[in-house]
Amino acid sequence: MRNCNGDWVHSATRHSVGLVALCAALSISSVTRAQTRASESASKDSEEELSEAEDEAEKEADPAPAKPPSVAVQTGAPQPISQNQASALPTVPSASPAVVRVGGGAILIYSNNYDPAYDQQGNKKKNYFDAWRASIVLDSQLDRYGMHIEFRVRDRGLRWMPTSAWLEECYASAQIIKPGGDYPLTLKVGKTYEMFGRVWDNSFYGSIPFRDGLKLDPNWGLSFEGALGATKSAGARYFAQYYILDGSTSTAATNRDTISQVMPNTISGGIGARKRERLIGRIEPFIKLAPDIVFRVGGSIDHFTADYADTQSAADIAAGWRVKSVDNTEDVLRYEADFTAQVKWFSAWGEWSHQRGAHVTSFPIPPRADNPATPEPDARAGRASNDVTYFMAGGNFVWTRYTLQYNWSSGLYKNVRAIDAEGMPIGQHKEWIHNPSVQVSINDQLKLIFEAPMWKREALAGLLPIDPKVKGLTTQGQEETVEKQIVITLHGKF
Repeated sequence: MRNCNGDWVHSATRHSVGLVALCAALSISSVTRAQTRASESASKDSEEELSEAEDEAEKEADPAPAKPPSVAVQTGAPQPISQNQASALPTVPSASPAVVRVGGGAILIYSNNYDPAYDQQGNKKKNYFDAWRASIVLDSQLDRYGMHIEFRVRDRGLRWMPTSAWLEECYASAQIIKPGGDYPLTLKVGKTYEMFGRVWDNSFYGSIPFRDGLKLDPNWGLSFEGALGATKSAGARYFAQYYILDGSTSTAATNRDTISQVMPNTISGGIGARKRERLIGRIEPFIKLAPDIVFRVGGSIDHFTADYADTQSAADIAAGWRVKSVDNTEDVLRYEADFTAQVKWFSAWGEWSHQRGAHVTSFPIPPRADNPATPEPDARAGRASNDVTYFMAGGNFVWTRYTLQYNWSSGLYKNVRAIDAEGMPIGQHKEWIHNPSVQVSINDQLKLIFEAPMWKREALAGLLPIDPKVKGLTTQGQEETVEKQIVITLHGKF
């Protein structure tokens, strides 16, 4: 059996009966034999029936703690007994079968980062081959209720994350309206992915929104997920999510998401910034003209509080208090529109999204003691944008085991909070990624992806160039190559 992600799974069911059934059956056996000794044939029949009931009870009685099942077992029905015997036995309710699914996988990566040849610290870039991550996925379903856990591990921490092992998702679910009809509705409680915009762009390398923490972003809270007209040729999916706190894990780039800020600065104080009180809504209408001709449009809205860690006020310090009473937070609002079209072997997609409010403190101007783009005394703080627009577009062609694909994404960061002579925000920064790729499905468990991403930017004035061999500082709009790579990944699952 496979789950919805195509992973191989195993099913297990279990039935158990308490010792009380055995005791009752033994007591009835003694009484019946004593009362029926006058009739040899009647006694013989009764004893045979009770012996079968006793054997069945002994097989099912299990006082020891149950071990996790690994093989599906279906117990047979007990042998029929007489009406008098049935009335004497206690009633034992039968349990519904529980389904447990086990899956997982791993990604191996080879990367040749060839341009620029040196990083900003002057170190020569080198090729590497590594395990990007390995994972185990557990799913359990019992009637309307379920549990989902995805655990991931690496040899070392990923980008800014200090840990090499983490929970990607962990939630309990309840089917408020069971699937199979036109109006399924499920509630998930725990750590789930936010559903702002399209979930992914079908690549490994990712996009600019992904680098800024807008994709594959798990959080802790509630997620209602349902559909209208799920079995019809036209309908809609919808999501309503409330998150108390971010999931503290993300594959966003360092210093480009609220929780990925690790460089010390005067606003957030380094690690400790969080996303709180998050509300997300999404509607996704669809039209299905045929199984392989489907059109979808979507719209989402997202609001959260970026909490940059409290600091002490001058009054607190003067009073000798250690209380951090200054609330360094900012409200962030995002909204987007997207589409997806599939016609036979061709697919195309696009997404536009906009953000009001700064979800970081130090991008696109990083926190550096010698950063000329920020005047003293804020030279270490860096600067961020509170007006960001993202674009994503792509398409692919699938033929048998092969997929040809192209993705493009960009981020336009306006109103960057660099301060001019009059104290007004100035500056604009732009980044974009071209990513052509070829994907080969070796079999149901293995897939090979070849990508050639090209990441560029039009920089703000006064920044240190990406390439350390370039002298001086950037001018406004100066085009630079952030990264050019050849990336080969092998994806395996079971």
